Parts: sequence; structure tokens; C-alpha cells
Amino acid sequence: MTTTNSAALTVRIALPAEAAAFDAQLATHHYLGAGRSVGDYLRQFVERDGVPVALLVWGPSCYALKDRDRWIGWSASQRVARLKLIVQNRRFLVLSPKGQSPNLASQAMGAALRVLADHWGEAFGYRPLLAESFTDPEAYAGTCYKASNWEPVGHSAGYSRHRADFYSANERPKKLWLRELCPKARAQLRAV
Repeated sequence: MTTTNSAALTVRIALPAEAAAFDAQLATHHYLGAGRSVGDYLRQFVERDGVPVALLVWGPSCYALKDRDRWIGWSASQRVARLKLIVQNRRFLVLSPKGQSPNLASQAMGAALRVLADHWGEAFGYRPLLAESFTDPEAYAGTCYKASNWEPVGHSAGYSRHRADFYSANERPKKLWLRELCPKARAQLRAV
């Protein structure tokens, strides 16, 4: 498995035997809980000296996001053909108390992003080109996303998945962030 060191941070894919403990940490400490694993789903540990300092979960992207699709410049047929090349940051949890480790969130996110395409390729056999994520502007400013070079491109429509085929209005649009995982990813996503 590919790993990287960044200011003594190492990023690795969680082993199948570690999934239950990983998800238990999220269930206990993340405000959204652990979530469900659907589709291609990747858990990453960010460690310092072999001790986990952050957890990241990546999964399939949203089917349609007006602001994302406009930013890319997609037609409907391009979106259908290339949607799998976008991955979504489903969960991000820094394990140290707030304020204890300045800049750890952005350093952990940056380290994870640098190996995400390699990790995804090892796990699923193809390399994503773009990452997407959301923040709740009422609760978070998205500082670590800004610091790790994500681009704010708009907002969600304010719906949450209720079941596999149904969404319900939640009246809390989320800020949409995008991050290219390779040079000219945007152009590759809209190429004919």
C-alpha cells in the first residue's frame, strides 16, 4: 500500500480488520456518525509515529450537483459517463482536541489528498480526478479545506438522502468544495 510522509504524517488505507474500530471512532466522535458504506468506499488513517491523528472516509460522488456540474462544464451525457471519476469526502475527523494541534486538520487533509488517487487506484482499479466535499456554513467555516487548496464553488440545494431513491428537504444548504487530484483534471473530465 502506498503511504506518504508529510511533516511526520503517514497516510494509509485502513485494513478490513480495522473497519469496525474505525467506524466506531466516527460513530462516537463525528457529529454525523459513521455513515453507511455504499459503492466504492475507502477509509484512510492519518498517523503520526504510528498513532492515528485523523480519519477520512471517501465514497461515491453525488449524482447531480448543479454548481459542480457547471464548474466542470459537463453535459448530462458527460456526467453519466464520467461521474465515477469524482470521489466524495464523506467524513473527516481529527482525533486530537480542538486547539491542541494547530494546523493538524489542514496538514492531515493535505497529506491524505496527495495519496488519495493512488490509494483509490490500488483499492478499486481506477484513479479519480476530482474530490468533492461539503461543509455546513452554519457550523464550520471550512478553514482546513481552504488551507489544503479546495475551491468553494457553490452550495447544495438543501436536500438530504432519506432512502436509496428519495431525498427530503432539510433547509440547510451545504457549501460545496472541489479539489483537483491531478493537473488539468477539470479539462479531462469534460474532454470529448
